[in-house]
Amino acid sequence: MIEITNLYKTYHSTEGNVEALKGINLKVEKGEIFGVIGFSGAGKSSLIRCVNMLEKPTSGSVVVNGLEMTQLTGQNLRNARKKIGMIFQHFNLLESCTVFENVAVALELSNTPKQVITEKVNNLLSIVGLADKKNNYPSQLSGGQKQRVAIARALANDIEVLLCDEATSALDPQTTNAILDLLLDINKKFQITILLITHEMHVIKKICDKVAVIENGQIIEEDTVLNVFTNPKNQTTKNFIKSIMEEDLPESVLKKLQKEDRNSNILKLTFVGCNAAQPVLARIAKELPVWPNILSGNIIQIKDQTLGRLIIELAGDSNSIEAGIQILKEQNVLTEVLNYD
Repeated sequence: MIEITNLYKTYHSTEGNVEALKGINLKVEKGEIFGVIGFSGAGKSSLIRCVNMLEKPTSGSVVVNGLEMTQLTGQNLRNARKKIGMIFQHFNLLESCTVFENVAVALELSNTPKQVITEKVNNLLSIVGLADKKNNYPSQLSGGQKQRVAIARALANDIEVLLCDEATSALDPQTTNAILDLLLDINKKFQITILLITHEMHVIKKICDKVAVIENGQIIEEDTVLNVFTNPKNQTTKNFIKSIMEEDLPESVLKKLQKEDRNSNILKLTFVGCNAAQPVLARIAKELPVWPNILSGNIIQIKDQTLGRLIIELAGDSNSIEAGIQILKEQNVLTEVLNYD
C-alpha cells in the first residue's frame, strides 16, 4: 500500500543545509496501522508529509497504492491525494464554517451533487459521534470534537490511506484514548491503512501493528509493536518503552539487595499473551529449593495482546537457580539475568 525507498529530504537555507531524512525505507501493508515514533526534530513530520507530497523529497521513491507519488504533478497529483486523507495536531478547521460545512468542503470541491453531500456528511458525522453538532462552529467544540470533525473530513473522499500528523498531541489522556479508539474502529470497518507519527509510546502500544523508531533522519529500529516491546534493540527505543513500563529498580531496593548476604540472581521476566496468567513462579517455588521475591512488575495491553513484566530475585543454591531459569524458559517466559554490580 505504501512503499518508501531510499528517501532523502534536505532543506536549504541561507544558514546552511539540513538533512531531515537520510535514506528512509519503509513498507506499510494494506489495512495496517503503522506508527513512526521519534523525538522532536527526528524527521517524523518531514517523512509523513513526503507521502502525499506536501513536501517534495530531494530523492527517493514514494509509492502509494501503486502510484509513484514523486512523479505526479498537477491534476494527477490532486487526484492521487483524494485517496490520501490527513489529520493534524491542530485540526486545521475553517473557523467560519459549521461542522457540516467543514466536512462537506472536500466534496464540494469535487463537484459532488448536493443531495449526495448531505447524505454522506450526515453519515460521517454519525460515524465520528457528532451528528448532534453539525450546526455548531469550531469555537463551540472541545479539542476532541474538533479532531473528530477533521477525521470525518478526511474520510469524505472514500480514502484508502489516512496520515496522522501528531493527531493526539494536543489532547488530554482521556480524549486521546477516545480518538485512538475511533481510529481503530475506522481501520477495522473500512480497512483504511493508517500511517501515523507520534512521540507518545502510549499511542503506539494502543493501536499500532508495527512501529519504526526514527532518529536523526534515519530508521534505527523497526518491527511489530509486540517484538519491539519484548526485545528492543536500540537505547532510544528502550527509553520510549520506559515511559510505559519502568524497568529500573529503585535505588533503595538495590541497596537493600546488595546488603543481603545470600546467593541470588535478579531476573527480568516478560510474559506474552496467555503466559501472563500462568502461576509459573508458584511452580518453581514448589518444585525447587528456591525463593522467588517479586521486586517490581506491571502489565499492559498492546493492541489486542497482553504483555506482563516482572523483575524478581531468585534466591537459592546455584544449581537450583539454573533449574528455575530453565523452567521459566520452557514455559516460554522471556528471561534475562540482570547485572546491577
